[in-house]
Amino acid sequence: PSSRVSLLWKGFGRQNISLLLRTMAPHVALSSEHMLCPPGSPSLSDAPASPQLLRRGVGGVLCEVSLFQELGHGASGSVFLGKDSAQTPMAVKVVPVSHRPVGDEMLRSFLHERESLALVGEHPHVVSLLGSTPDTVVETHGGKRCKVLALELAPCGEVYQLVKSGGALPSALARTYARQLLSALAACHSAGVAHRDVKPENLLLAEDFTLRLADFGLSCPRCESGRTTPNGGVGTQFYMPPEVYRARRALSLAAAVAPSCRPTRVPSQQGLASTARVAAYDAFKADAWSAAAVLFTFLMGHPPFEFAGHRDWYFDRVRLSQWDSFWRGHERTGPVLCPQIKAFLQRALCPEPSDRPAVEDLLLDPWVTDGPVLTGAALRIVAQRHSSTAL
Repeated sequence: PSSRVSLLWKGFGRQNISLLLRTMAPHVALSSEHMLCPPGSPSLSDAPASPQLLRRGVGGVLCEVSLFQELGHGASGSVFLGKDSAQTPMAVKVVPVSHRPVGDEMLRSFLHERESLALVGEHPHVVSLLGSTPDTVVETHGGKRCKVLALELAPCGEVYQLVKSGGALPSALARTYARQLLSALAACHSAGVAHRDVKPENLLLAEDFTLRLADFGLSCPRCESGRTTPNGGVGTQFYMPPEVYRARRALSLAAAVAPSCRPTRVPSQQGLASTARVAAYDAFKADAWSAAAVLFTFLMGHPPFEFAGHRDWYFDRVRLSQWDSFWRGHERTGPVLCPQIKAFLQRALCPEPSDRPAVEDLLLDPWVTDGPVLTGAALRIVAQRHSSTAL
């Protein structure tokens, strides 16, 4: 069985995406035989779901999309296989919204992803935003309000699975994905978008095994100066730069100390300013570090650090510029990299953000630009062969 949701469908070109999102119309009913929301999810309204008219948006067109099997689910909702009337496959993300704090976080994640993808527009290595409904009622368990995104389908899994199954990638394959990832991030930064959660699990593979940067739920749209104050230091620990790791610890410590304060005690402006200074960081430079940590993982088969902070032996080697010890330690359990690759990673894994190259600079590194890359059938064959080596 399938369920249908009406989406405003984008036209062609970046401008049409932006216009579409600015002219989203009132919600329309989604009748469902699928369980699109978890049982017991609270509803924003007890009113029965009923079809409503959806106005045609500027630069968009109303289209029917059928939802089929669930492709996956996580903290921010579920992803289903969807098809339009022409049987074009797509990934449809359904995000339930509630009054609870977790619902607020899911809504914020949805809005960040939609706005960021609209700002970036069409790029060959960023997952495409195909359509969206602003507020859809799911006729399940009394009707639950959900947000819905239609995204480009990347049917060949994640780069994470490629590394997990086959270990370190061949140099040409790693360089190919390095170019594609850095190109995607450069386009995001040019559009004022910081991703803030670059990791192998968020790098999807299209049908031709080219890379797609995905999952913009933690992104920072309209990040013009590249500076942001995160809520808790967002990201994934293995790929998190030291300044974000410090921000997370500072904000966590502030939150832990606050309940122990007497009710009459008000935090000083100096204390608040100090915490804010620690928490603020350049999100674009943070993306550059995360990309470098991901590329290290491609080349070695495991991340460079457990965390980028004191008491991590490998990070301390980097912080103290003891690169020979760093490489000797990693080469006990991984391949020996050539000097050119090591030089690239040492540039990119710079603990000081002001001295760290931007992703645009990393794109010009000799290791990225000068060596061979894989395209077409060669890319598919090498990637498939690598993923099957552990079978």
